[in-house]
Amino acid sequence: MIHRLLSVWVFIAAFALPAGAQTVELSTRTFWVGERRRTIDGDTPFIVLREIDWIEAVLGTDPVLQDAVVHIELAHMSVADTVAFPYPGEVLLGPDRLPQQFHLPDYRIYGPEVATGKSFTYLPTDPDAGFRVGCGERNDVRHMSVCVINATYSPDDHIRLKARLYFPPDPADAPTYFRDVVERMREVAHCLDVTEDLVEIPAVPPELTGCLLEPIP
Repeated sequence: MIHRLLSVWVFIAAFALPAGAQTVELSTRTFWVGERRRTIDGDTPFIVLREIDWIEAVLGTDPVLQDAVVHIELAHMSVADTVAFPYPGEVLLGPDRLPQQFHLPDYRIYGPEVATGKSFTYLPTDPDAGFRVGCGERNDVRHMSVCVINATYSPDDHIRLKARLYFPPDPADAPTYFRDVVERMREVAHCLDVTEDLVEIPAVPPELTGCLLEPIP
């Protein structure tokens, strides 16, 4: 009986979904992408959301993620443990080591032990925030050139959400920006996650809003 129901579901899905539509499995979760992705790395599977046409159309005008390149990735170790600490060799920076425009309340800020002043790591003071931000400074002017956010995804600690942010605003000018990006990434991932609803995989792209379970502490 179960086999027959599964066969019926496959038959219906084949005609309900657009040509080439598919899901992607990462660790214990299944994500609906709605079209065939481009090549994927076999050692570290990931989904580049901006390479999926319909998601690019949404995120290209998204007020939070329009300047971000977002990945949903398989992690080979606990993401929560990874983002809880700075990168190896970094030390906590005092005010004398940090340009004023890079100050950010409610974060601990780390950098290389040798004072290069070119890279910084931001860790939220709240241990339940579940993300880490690494940033690099432009050589010509004292502004960030790129920041990379790694964040947890609560349904599976071996799935990492990553955003590359090119020429982001200075942290002192946009103190909620990193948290906004993480919250929006998690919302999009939850909207695409059909693990518990495989028999209801959408025939049309889902709305990528209203799926966030919990706000960042």
